[in-house]
Amino acid sequence: MPVSVHSLTLEPREPVSLLTHGQILDALGNGPEALAAMTQALELAPGLTEARWSRAVLLSKMDRLEEALRDVDQVIADDPTPQSHGIRANILVRLRRLDEAWESAERALTQDPAAEEA
Repeated sequence: MPVSVHSLTLEPREPVSLLTHGQILDALGNGPEALAAMTQALELAPGLTEARWSRAVLLSKMDRLEEALRDVDQVIADDPTPQSHGIRANILVRLRRLDEAWESAERALTQDPAAEEA
């Protein structure tokens, strides 16, 4: 964890440092602290798509699916990619919203026929 602490020591209010800290905490299995760091990064830089994407994936892993879906929908609004539509489809399947999941999977495949997330 020294790398994460070091990045925050250098720039404690810098969104990318907070995102990196959150990603490291997530990799170490500390979901709650990772979520707090990613949320703080987004409070400082709401348009930081990478932070929103990382938080959506983390929320999905934590089974906080409605929150994950909100973040993915914002990512799609900012920068629609096959991957974002694919993760959206996955979340919707887990929520048992299968018609919407199908639509998202189709969008992912339309944008990239080789998309693996869909």
